Amino acid sequence: MSDNSIELEISLGLKRSLYGLKQKVPNAQNYIDLGLEPYNTNFADRLFVEMHRAIRIHFDLSGMRMLNSPDGVLHGPPELNPPGSTNWELRTIWDDPALKAKTIFYLDDRIVDSNEVRLIL
Repeated sequence: MSDNSIELEISLGLKRSLYGLKQKVPNAQNYIDLGLEPYNTNFADRLFVEMHRAIRIHFDLSGMRMLNSPDGVLHGPPELNPPGSTNWELRTIWDDPALKAKTIFYLDDRIVDSNEVRLIL
């Protein structure tokens, strides 16, 4: 677990995108930096706590698909996104105004606002 005395920034996204995001925001900690194991049964719960504790969340949307279709990540039933998955991370942020307000979204090496996120198919 990370040190509570620092201002935590976390980075989320598909595993293959996390290295590139780390290059853009080197101080942001991903699940590995936080000492979280994705296959542990409490992964989603612990990540949820870190998401709320963080002062900023950096989320790389690169490579993600089916965000805005009727049954997609942002509009379909939340239970279609398994807890702890990247889809769950995004939907959890999207549905929580406090988390969404502190999240910077990235797509293909640029920052995008939430209106642009709504256009990703």
